[in-house]
Amino acid sequence: MGKRLTRLFAPDLALRLPKLNGYVLHVVLYSGHTHLGELVSCAEGSLSLRDARDHRHTIPLADIDTIIYDQRSTF
Repeated sequence: MGKRLTRLFAPDLALRLPKLNGYVLHVVLYSGHTHLGELVSCAEGSLSLRDARDHRHTIPLADIDTIIYDQRSTF
């Protein structure tokens, strides 16, 4: 059984984020702060998450160190 957690690092974000709309992401910033929420949109230079309290967070891509998400299974 393979592991389903996937990590995206800063250089790969711009290419792979548009395909993750609707995924729940764990975003780790360079400052050490973290955000957890569903990816709502990905605009040029930033992304928007909606957290469990239905608050929206806009985060600049330049501040993001790593994004961790769970791959959806095919079954």
